[in-house]
Amino acid sequence: MKKLLLILSSLALSINLAHAQDSDYGVDVNTNGLKIGESTIEVSIRSKNIPVSNAHLKLTVIHPDNNFKVYKINKPINIDQYVFRVNTVQQGKYKYVLKFNRMGGVNHFRKGNWQI
Repeated sequence: MKKLLLILSSLALSINLAHAQDSDYGVDVNTNGLKIGESTIEVSIRSKNIPVSNAHLKLTVIHPDNNFKVYKINKPINIDQYVFRVNTVQQGKYKYVLKFNRMGGVNHFRKGNWQI
């Protein structure tokens, strides 16, 4: 019984630590000025106000007709700025899910949307 209690408490602690790490990251996703056709989405990531330049990013864009497209980037253009070239084919509300991690570490997620 003590072993079970120890395992459950350590599991709860590790879940809390993983959640706390996610709040340490500031993510800015710039979807301003998007139009039908090829556009760019700029993403910048900071860890405790320090630019992150070693992240692996995966952006899933969900179109208004519920089709989706996945884009991946491993290198920033500048110190902390990652740029995705996305293709939008129709007007409506687009949704995105941004997944990123640093060197295979904990996965972090951000969600949002934009209107064309």
